[in-house]
Amino acid sequence: MDQVTGMKRFRVALSFPGEYRGRVERIAEALAGALGREKVLYDKWFAGEFARPNLDVYLSKLYHDESDLVVVFLCKEYDQKEWCGLEWRACRDLLNRKKDAQLMFLRLDDADVSGLYSIDGYLDIRGLADAEVAGAILERVGSEDRPGGRFHSFTSKLPVVNPLLIGREEEIALLDRAWGDSDTNLVQVIAAGGTGKTALVDKWFRRHLGEATVFGWSFYSQGSSADRQTSSDPFFADLIKWFRIDVAPTDSVLHQGRGRRAVPACRVLQ
Repeated sequence: MDQVTGMKRFRVALSFPGEYRGRVERIAEALAGALGREKVLYDKWFAGEFARPNLDVYLSKLYHDESDLVVVFLCKEYDQKEWCGLEWRACRDLLNRKKDAQLMFLRLDDADVSGLYSIDGYLDIRGLADAEVAGAILERVGSEDRPGGRFHSFTSKLPVVNPLLIGREEEIALLDRAWGDSDTNLVQVIAAGGTGKTALVDKWFRRHLGEATVFGWSFYSQGSSADRQTSSDPFFADLIKWFRIDVAPTDSVLHQGRGRRAVPACRVLQ
């Protein structure tokens, strides 16, 4: 599968009608867990920036010139909405310029969409979970491969946080020193709930993704039951799959954790 690479502002831009905002936002959050919010063009996260005159021209440039991959959620409502039409115009021009690798079409229904033809491929997401949709998008942008293919990162199971972090320079410096110290194997950040531990670590580690292989996981236990991931079973399941560790499916969690071959050298964030 072709992967999109570049140095544009956004790795992914989402074009969708408001009727599907709930689902698109869940997919956007999953993408942000792997790419960072600043790399996902989801309108709600840039409300202040978009409060400007001539927004139609400004947005068209972001979709057309500043996004590695434009993901279009096609449906009856998409074909009817004015703002979707502006974004769709940018997509059509990319096709005209033979830049079809920068586009990904997702289907929410079978409605006709002006300018879309039977020869255009799409992914029908009506029967797919949101995580599966996000995974398919990440495959297109090659999010798990760092430049040069030397290092890899798994961060989709980390909670999505606001990328704005004010202060904390002292703590960031401490983490940087630990990162550069080969004798330091474990760093604990201990503070009361809600004081910004997750935001601190998230802001810090994303600066070092190109320097080492990283496996990130959060045993997040706040919020609704759907948001919680406190069990060790999915942790070991994803870790074993990602590192391609050879274990039998019937092995106990303890045995799976030990593995049958060494895990490659990496940094594990929990």
